Amino acid sequence: MTKSYLLVTNDIVVGGSDGIVKDGKVSLMYPALLVHQRTSGGALGFMLNPWLPTELLRSSSVEIDPSKIISELLLSPSMERFYNNWALAERDKQTAFVEVFERQITEIERSYLERNKSMKEYQQKTPMVANTSLTNALIDLFDENDHSWGDPTINN
Repeated sequence: MTKSYLLVTNDIVVGGSDGIVKDGKVSLMYPALLVHQRTSGGALGFMLNPWLPTELLRSSSVEIDPSKIISELLLSPSMERFYNNWALAERDKQTAFVEVFERQITEIERSYLERNKSMKEYQQKTPMVANTSLTNALIDLFDENDHSWGDPTINN
């Protein structure tokens, strides 16, 4: 069963629901934001955006606190069909990309650990000593007896 809710943020969230309310919270599977815009000519454009980064999560469901819901909206049958097809495509995409995503995360983690290890080795080999002495040429630039400061004809 497809459910849609208007939230206090003025977002419309659409998702699959089995009708079960757990701990007073509304549960939605594959939630999506319904983004819509009406043109000046009256035509309506819309799209569904995934509400969650499903590649990063164990589950593609969300529980919504009822205090964040203003109203339940009834979708037209054609919009329900559109959402259901979209949700199936999202599920298939999640299934297809989970292995690729896991490889990417593993590679990023490996790269980070290698970079961190090499930086620590470099810091142990190369002592970082701050040179606190100033060269005479640098000190001369700030000599108070030099009255050429502000003279546009002098190029230092």
